[in-house]
Amino acid sequence: MNEIIIDPDWGFKLVEENNNIFFEIETPSGAARFPQELVLSVFMKTMKLRAESNMGTQIKEISLSTSFRLTESQKAVFEKAALKNALQILSFVVNDRQ
Repeated sequence: MNEIIIDPDWGFKLVEENNNIFFEIETPSGAARFPQELVLSVFMKTMKLRAESNMGTQIKEISLSTSFRLTESQKAVFEKAALKNALQILSFVVNDRQ
């Protein structure tokens, strides 16, 4: 988690507990924590449904593009999130745009 640059404008905190990273948000009932795989899975599901709707076909494979290099543990988190949506990540692409 030390590699993550925290933006104070985010509407959440990143919390590490037992070597797991959670997104923590404030709710009317207090703080709620969500595992990173769940947050990524929800995002991927939304994007998958939009793409399938626009393309008119089922998507089973994707390439993941980031502006930074992912560690092996970060890749594993993305792969777990993808599997929850019946997706296979074929490649991780780094776009070094500055």
